[in-house]
Amino acid sequence: MDSEYEKDHIKKLQEQRMFMQKKTFTNWMNNVFFRNNVNVEIENIYIDLKDGIYLMKLLELLSGETLPRPNRGKMRVHFLENNSKAITFLKSKEEFGGRADHLFANEALLIWCQHKTASYPNVNVKDFSKSWSDGLAFNALIHAHRPDLIQYSSLRQDQPIKNLNNAFNVAEKVLGISKLLDAEDVAVPYPDERSIMTYVSLYYHYFSRMKQGQTIQKRLAKIVFLLKEIDDLKLLYEQMVSDLLKWIKQKVIELDDRNFPNSLQEMWLLMANFKTFRTVEKPPKYQEKGMIEAHLFNIRTKQRANNQRPYLPPEGRTLQDVEKHWIILEKAEHNRGKALQKEMLRLEKLEQLAQRFQKKAALRESYLEDMRKVIGKQDFWPESADRMEAASKKLEAIVADVLPRRERFTALAEMARVISQENYHSKDQIVKKQTSISKQWEDLLDQLQKRQRSLNTMQEILGLLRDIDAITEELKELQALVNSQDCGKQLLEVVDLLQKHNLVDSQISSYDDRLTHITQRTAEISKDSTVKPEVLYAKVQMLRQLYQNLIALSKTRKSQLEEALKLFEFFRDCKEEESWISEKWKLARTTTLGKDVSQITASIQKHKALEAECNSHRAICADVMRRGWELSQKNPAREDDILRQTDNLQKLWQQLQDEVANRKSRLQAAALIKQGKSARKSSGVTQSSERDLKQLNLAPPASQLGRGFEWFVPSGVLCLGVALN
Repeated sequence: MDSEYEKDHIKKLQEQRMFMQKKTFTNWMNNVFFRNNVNVEIENIYIDLKDGIYLMKLLELLSGETLPRPNRGKMRVHFLENNSKAITFLKSKEEFGGRADHLFANEALLIWCQHKTASYPNVNVKDFSKSWSDGLAFNALIHAHRPDLIQYSSLRQDQPIKNLNNAFNVAEKVLGISKLLDAEDVAVPYPDERSIMTYVSLYYHYFSRMKQGQTIQKRLAKIVFLLKEIDDLKLLYEQMVSDLLKWIKQKVIELDDRNFPNSLQEMWLLMANFKTFRTVEKPPKYQEKGMIEAHLFNIRTKQRANNQRPYLPPEGRTLQDVEKHWIILEKAEHNRGKALQKEMLRLEKLEQLAQRFQKKAALRESYLEDMRKVIGKQDFWPESADRMEAASKKLEAIVADVLPRRERFTALAEMARVISQENYHSKDQIVKKQTSISKQWEDLLDQLQKRQRSLNTMQEILGLLRDIDAITEELKELQALVNSQDCGKQLLEVVDLLQKHNLVDSQISSYDDRLTHITQRTAEISKDSTVKPEVLYAKVQMLRQLYQNLIALSKTRKSQLEEALKLFEFFRDCKEEESWISEKWKLARTTTLGKDVSQITASIQKHKALEAECNSHRAICADVMRRGWELSQKNPAREDDILRQTDNLQKLWQQLQDEVANRKSRLQAAALIKQGKSARKSSGVTQSSERDLKQLNLAPPASQLGRGFEWFVPSGVLCLGVALN
């Protein structure tokens, strides 16, 4: 039974070890996969590793090498192939081979554990099994390397679970060592040696790396210090370069500024500032430039001493950039100095120009004031030709003095323009003064023009007045002619007077254009507000009135002469009519009747012609009498004479008509007598008929000629004529 118990107990212990090993190595492999960020989780190493794929992956992670590509088949031969590859890889590595020349790895690990825990009470590491069951050895290892993590004095040997959990928790949470074991699996009389050794190996590797890390850390600290020093020197270099370049760029901008002040005082201050820049501000920056070069040399010396690559400053911060910008600065400084000198010369010239302007402006203002006084004293409204001539000469003298000075005022304006254009500091005052002088100059020229126009106007007014006076005298002379009451005493005198009057009338008409021109000029002159020609206007009105009166008188005179002409023509026509009537009356009175029928017939034809002529002349005579009646109405003074002539003419015309009628009767009687010749023979009255015919042919006695129509035909003949009719 004892042998069976022992067998069962041994079997039980073996099962516990196998379970613990399985659990430990499962956690260890999962920890490896987790730390390498491989998404693999082993639950059962007997099942999950049978295909060899995860095993090959684990070896790749542990060795850092690449194994042959695993076969992804699901057959057993494929699994054996993968496991064979893993075993072959393990045999090829010495660290995974048999014994080495030095101690075995587990013995070395045990010696390391003994060395680290030798000074701790209640800790006696002899193996990787029972010596670790109370947990003090784990805490001692941690305390030996990190005393700040565990308070070893507070641990008790009779509390293994607490001690184990304390060590495992600190190792996992603080040191990052995976918790491969559970406290319950270790707190047994004989824990699994391989599991303990695997877990302790993690401690060894961690603390070995930490020690190595500390050594490396010291070296790194030294290197880092050196690198930091060099980096600080680099930063200092770059900062120095940046500051210097910034200063250079700012100064270049300031030196390139050409907006200089426009006064000498401010310009002297600017020159002083420029001198301060050259003597005080620039030299330290030049020394700083040398320090930058020395600083870069120091950096490169340290880098060569530590086998480092030489430092290359970043683009834009090299020594060449500094030198290039420094050259630009010196060029800007040189140009600034030249520009300041040029500007100083310009301002000095401008100041001298401004002073000359002030002097000349004072002279021009004084001259303008004097000329205003001179013009104000002059009389530009003379009332006589002599004074007009004197005023014209004075004005010509003033103009002759003023106009040549135009160039001086133009030169003064040009000086003001240059001063303003050059931005002189007192340019506003100068421009204002120049504007005032220019305005006064223009006002002076305007006054002279107005005076000249006024003199011209007055001269024209005086000329118009002279013309008016001359025309007035001439019109008065003509008025004396048209006022004449002499209308002539006979027709020729009237005709002569009328012709002379027509000449006078045409002469009067010729003054119309001259008067129109004078009136228009007077109206134009009156529009000028500076001139008030009252005398001219009054004389023009008087002249127009005189002219209108003269025209009226001329018309009246012409009407009188025309009436006189009509009257004398009437008298002439009356005489002509009387003479014509007398002539025709004599013709009708003295012409014989004829001795035979042919002669009587010829006399009858002549008498018919006479009758026709009298009938045609009747209208002329009637017109003369009509004009006489009209003239008698218009000329009461000559009415008696006119009516007398008219009545006489009418009486003569009546006598002519009677005489013509009487002759006609006699001719008719003579014709009857000749026609009754045969009758006389038969009746015995031949002698008496001849006697009567002789009596019809009797001419009026000589004593009756010239006495009108008082001589009549014998009554017996007339009675015979009547009887025959």
